[in-house]
Amino acid sequence: MMKQKTFKSTVSLFLAALALVGAVLVLPVTVQAAADPAVTRYDNGHTYSVYNDGLTWLEAQAYCASKGGHLATITSQEEQDLVFSLIQHQPKNNYWLGGSKDIPSGSWKWVTGETFDYKNWEQGKPDNNYGIENCLQMYRAGSLYNPHVAGKWNDLPNEATTNEGEKDFYSLETIGFVCEWDYIEGDRYEDGDFIYIIKSGEAVIVGYKGAGGSVVIPAALGGYPVVEIGSWSLGGGSKIVSLEIGSNVRYIGYVACADNPTLQTLIVGDSVTGISTWAFANCPALTNVSIGSGVDSINGKTFVGCKALTAFTLSAGNPYLSADGNGSLLSEDGSVLLLHPPGRAYDNTSIAASVKRIAIDAFRESSMTALTIPGSVESINYGHWDFEGAFYGCRSLTKVVLEEGVKSIGQNAFSDCTALADVTIPRSVTYISEFAFRCSIEGEVYSAVPGLTIYCYRDSYAHTYAIDNNIRYVLLDPIPPVVTCGCCSKHNHGNGFFERIACFFCRLWQSIIGLFTK
Repeated sequence: MMKQKTFKSTVSLFLAALALVGAVLVLPVTVQAAADPAVTRYDNGHTYSVYNDGLTWLEAQAYCASKGGHLATITSQEEQDLVFSLIQHQPKNNYWLGGSKDIPSGSWKWVTGETFDYKNWEQGKPDNNYGIENCLQMYRAGSLYNPHVAGKWNDLPNEATTNEGEKDFYSLETIGFVCEWDYIEGDRYEDGDFIYIIKSGEAVIVGYKGAGGSVVIPAALGGYPVVEIGSWSLGGGSKIVSLEIGSNVRYIGYVACADNPTLQTLIVGDSVTGISTWAFANCPALTNVSIGSGVDSINGKTFVGCKALTAFTLSAGNPYLSADGNGSLLSEDGSVLLLHPPGRAYDNTSIAASVKRIAIDAFRESSMTALTIPGSVESINYGHWDFEGAFYGCRSLTKVVLEEGVKSIGQNAFSDCTALADVTIPRSVTYISEFAFRCSIEGEVYSAVPGLTIYCYRDSYAHTYAIDNNIRYVLLDPIPPVVTCGCCSKHNHGNGFFERIACFFCRLWQSIIGLFTK
């Protein structure tokens, strides 16, 4: 990204499932240390390194972020030529870049928030094959089907291909990645308690060395306006108890303030337009969060693990979000439940009557044990990413009842709800994702939680789904009345299989007798 960053108000939606070995932050992907870079180049104030490790897109982005960077983004032909020159003589077929598709809008975004104006797609791409190709990669020397597209872009799933016929070319073993840093090592500055870098005449906070307590982000550092709180900059052992972010700050980066055991109060000012995923994850003492008028969306993973947080305070002047009176954050019109406070117990007021859809990670890792979803909700899990689901990781959840009116259960909606035993699904449900109930237990991946029972109606979509996926089911249809003969009534036959057989022969015998008595 050789051009100036333009941090849009859209929350960065990617960087899901990012975990780093040894960190306090508990996330669903463990990233192994990458090998030394195959090549590193310093250019126009930026640093680029190529790695040939076979990581998923999410893992590659996690690794780059752990080193203070991100997957490379390309905003000009000049930068396209530079990045391609770095991978041109490397051994892998393809290399991950920092682009990913925003769900549900379908538009492509850079992980940095830069505008996605420059494009270099292969003809016919992106095509979203299989409906899950949300990640951007660059061909090193052509594609599987066209040897003349070296340097062009393609869309792939997070874990590369799942198609057996394409694995020799598109598997993780054939993919590397390119990391980028928006500075050259050493170009860091200090002003008071803060460490920062300069990008296009603006300051980005990349570290904190103060004593903690109450911290207010300054309007400027070294004379440069502070526009961003960078990744990993204020978390961990910062000992910050109260944090006020305002003035010129427009963007709060990935895990910017995560893993902070002392943070209790957070004020996000009106200047902030974007908050990245995991920005405040695993802050167990956080109880008070105020969100200003500029934030236009919120991600369910932003506050995951904040078990003491029971409500959000939303600025009355925010035109993009709404609150439901129960502490949850909704879309502007109230139709999408975006985020339920992680520390708030689930009850019959947890989902407002206006809610039609429950978004990805809205209830992620909640400690609820049972829930009823009203029929006013039409769809659960508004999106398709791996390691993301409306109720992902609710490991205490044992019972779910969907009321008549619910229509669809999306991908990973109840993924990794390892204690889930009973799910009641009405006739109104006409779609259930193949992976709606999948889980991982002790390294074993199951298409559904072992021991799960689906309560459903005969010949309904849920009934067929349970049969097709080998999930135990119980039919809720009323038991039809017993059609009996006089003998059966006399001997009080029941309605079971053997009783019906007895009834059949009893009636047959009476028919035979009737033939001879006419």
